[in-house]
Amino acid sequence: MTKAGLQLMISSLKDRCKQVMDGHPILIDSSHMPCVAANLNVASRSPLAADQQTSLTALVSYVAHMTGRSEYRVERDLSDYFHIPNPKCLARDQYDAAVRFMVEQVPAGRC
Repeated sequence: MTKAGLQLMISSLKDRCKQVMDGHPILIDSSHMPCVAANLNVASRSPLAADQQTSLTALVSYVAHMTGRSEYRVERDLSDYFHIPNPKCLARDQYDAAVRFMVEQVPAGRC
């Protein structure tokens, strides 16, 4: 990404943050932003419930243990798959898909 592109993205994010602070719902325009923002619709996404967050955290630990990878690496893989900054940003409607993704990470013979 070019310097001008980064400056444009930063400016756009500042404008969006100001809108949120003023109480206006926003939709992220991904035309000049990285793919991470392409699937985000901030105004309509509900976060994970506390019990869903707890079970996802436990599943991350389990997958890390069973595959020999670090918990950080497992979290990064999950985040990258769903194009989110971290697993806490996962939307409630993506929880089932996240569990399926995590279960698929464990080799069949190791369950």
